[in-house]
Amino acid sequence: MNVPMTALVVVVALLSVPAFAADHTPWPGQEREPVASKWVELAQQTCCKKCTRGQPCGNSCISASAKCKQPPGCAC
Repeated sequence: MNVPMTALVVVVALLSVPAFAADHTPWPGQEREPVASKWVELAQQTCCKKCTRGQPCGNSCISASAKCKQPPGCAC
């Protein structure tokens, strides 16, 4: 075998072996909470706009008969 072919074989062998894979599992007995639920929970704790008429929709208020098309926000 010549040198370039040997180098190619070594490179292919190194690339085919996974390098230290990170383990992102939580500690035993602890479950991960979805990140989105933390944002919803935080938004529900703080009220950025109080809707006295209509209904809250995202970070603002809309009329009571309108359908909200925004994700949960800080209006209450």
